[in-house]
Amino acid sequence: MVERLTDEVKAQRAAKRALTRSSEKAFDAQVVDLIKRFGWRWVGFHKLPVNIAGPGGQKRFLTPIRGDGKGWPDLFLLHPRWGRIMWIELKASDGRPAPDQLVWLYLLEDLGMEAHLLYPRDIFTAGTILGKPARHPNLLPARPAAQPRLGEA
Repeated sequence: MVERLTDEVKAQRAAKRALTRSSEKAFDAQVVDLIKRFGWRWVGFHKLPVNIAGPGGQKRFLTPIRGDGKGWPDLFLLHPRWGRIMWIELKASDGRPAPDQLVWLYLLEDLGMEAHLLYPRDIFTAGTILGKPARHPNLLPARPAAQPRLGEA
């Protein structure tokens, strides 16, 4: 009976992971569709699965970026007619930004840039952000006290 319950729990967890992945992919596709529809120029950065030689031949996910790119936002956008520049980090419904991702987003905000952290629940807000020439206030979580603003020490 215990093994059966364990198998059921494993199946439920696997289904939840698959749903989360497909939901994240679907959300990404929706945002990219909005980006294209409203005439943005853009580039996206996504992790790629890479087999790393080591104990157990573990699969890791790496983003092929040179320099100090750990945590760099998923999307970089330019709008040629509106003169807007924007960075967007996309997360699954149950996802949380890594500390390095927040450092980048807060740094961009400190420099006066438009930066957003978006979840699938924000899809209508994403349409507003991407579909109008006027800049939208940054959508970021409250800055923790441990994360000072640029120039503060």
